[in-house]
Amino acid sequence: MVTDYAQRKQRPRRSHKKIILTIIILLVAGFLPITMYYFRFQNVIHNKGKVLTTKITKKAKNTKPPQKVEGTTPQFDFYTLLPKMKVLVPKAKTTVPLQQSEKVVYVLQVAALKNRYDAKRLRDQLISMGYRAYVQSYQANRRIGYRVLAGPYISLNTAEKDQRQLHNKERLESLLLRRKTY
Repeated sequence: MVTDYAQRKQRPRRSHKKIILTIIILLVAGFLPITMYYFRFQNVIHNKGKVLTTKITKKAKNTKPPQKVEGTTPQFDFYTLLPKMKVLVPKAKTTVPLQQSEKVVYVLQVAALKNRYDAKRLRDQLISMGYRAYVQSYQANRRIGYRVLAGPYISLNTAEKDQRQLHNKERLESLLLRRKTY
């Protein structure tokens, strides 16, 4: 079948005026509830969430101010009762000097590493230099770490001496830690 498009009736086109009018009506219909909502809850927005309500009341013509009832003056007994009270303070316990109550040792923390093999390698280097060294594992933030420690030292002087020696000769920074022994 052959059709002749020249003889065919054309459909009437829609007017652009109707489309524009429809868009304007939809915008106004959407904008109107938003503005009503804003003005309805304007007090809530501007007063940080606190709803302020005001009541308009008419003042009665025959109202009298409230009268004070005699004999209801406040009493402040605190100032009279406080000097009469006695406060019992327990005797202070005598403290025992640190050296007698518990033993303390000192340890040098040379490094804190994530890799166990690096920690063991540094420990071996410290042992070869003449230090008593060991590796201690710890857990922080769900990860395992390894501390390289040198010691223990009974006296603070020897610990500080070895700390200076590590810093000066080996260029290793260390942290002096005090540990209790039981």
